[in-house]
Amino acid sequence: MACFVSTAFSSDFEYLYPLRVIAGGVMLVAYRAELRAIDWRWSWRAPVTGIAVFLIWIVAAKLLLSGHAMPDKLAMMPPGWLFDLAFVGLVWLFAHRDIRLSSRVSLILEMLSLIIIGVITAMIVAHRGYIVDRVQLDLPQIGFAGVTSALAFAVFSFVGFESAATLAKESRNPTQTIPRVLMLSAGIAGTFFVVIAYAMVLGVNDEAGIIARSASPFVEVSGRAGMAAIAEIVYGAALISAFACALASLNAVSRLMFSMGRYGFLHRAIGVINQRHGTPHFAIAAAALSVAVICLGLARFRPIDAFGYTGTFATFGFLVVYLLISVVAPLDLSRAGIMRMRHLVVGAVGVLLMLFVFFGSLYPVPDYPYNLLPYLFAGYLAAGAVWFYIAAARAPLNADALLRDLE
Repeated sequence: MACFVSTAFSSDFEYLYPLRVIAGGVMLVAYRAELRAIDWRWSWRAPVTGIAVFLIWIVAAKLLLSGHAMPDKLAMMPPGWLFDLAFVGLVWLFAHRDIRLSSRVSLILEMLSLIIIGVITAMIVAHRGYIVDRVQLDLPQIGFAGVTSALAFAVFSFVGFESAATLAKESRNPTQTIPRVLMLSAGIAGTFFVVIAYAMVLGVNDEAGIIARSASPFVEVSGRAGMAAIAEIVYGAALISAFACALASLNAVSRLMFSMGRYGFLHRAIGVINQRHGTPHFAIAAAALSVAVICLGLARFRPIDAFGYTGTFATFGFLVVYLLISVVAPLDLSRAGIMRMRHLVVGAVGVLLMLFVFFGSLYPVPDYPYNLLPYLFAGYLAAGAVWFYIAAARAPLNADALLRDLE
């Protein structure tokens, strides 16, 4: 029965797919008496193991299919949206279970992916035989347009270093731990990003357009180094990194939603804590469901396009937050009587940099549909502002409490 149900849900998505799903449901109903008689015992390890095996099966099959010489049975791949749902479900499960568990898992997975990517990048650079690339170091030849066109994506690749701040209430000694984590995250992530980007351009002999046009840039880089086979290992590491990133992001956004739920800006259930696990389980579930809906909505686009649309749109949100922090931080320090000139200078530089990135996203005018994204985000931001002010007008005390809680 398990094989029947698994085959019904995992076959290709076409006109018979709903009939197979219905047949699987009928089978479960027909054997409901036998299923009830089983001594079921819940363990979070069972679904984690099952989803992990499912993801490994999909990834392995995709890698094997890249050879174009696979038997028909092995070539039966589940639809991509099913992989997205399984991936989001596994992230939700770790986030729901325990913040300590999910934080450690994301940290271990991220370290593993960084080590794999770093070692392979070093092998590619070693194959080139030199490390000093005069073309890349000739910065004036890049041009103003070359810098501005990549600003939004560069910021998106770098954002998230501040997500640890949302866990301040759940960490020991947050006044020392959180600032240290933020500084180390920014320094390590920024250095890693620059080094890997430099090595990849070096690997394609300074033909950066190859990377820009490719949906699998590491395949191009490793192929030119005569090590095409290791590209699949890198994408396996990237999948691990994506899981760790999604887990950290879900933990961060669920804590923000939890605070909004506590004070009536979202449904009250969002502000409830799970008594067993100590996590905001409804907030986590709502955030995971939102991600799943977005994934399903973008399933018809190419993965590289879907990534570009969502990444660019999300970057505007980060830019607004960073811009406001650069303005508010000096004011907050001044109110506390501890502001120094260096704080004002850092805030002013932050404001100018964020405005520069905004300008680079608008001019030169990007291609469709990227040219619409800044205005769609402006509408989204306006709708959120209206919602906040209406909720704050109805319960001003809750608004003050929310602001203090977020601080």
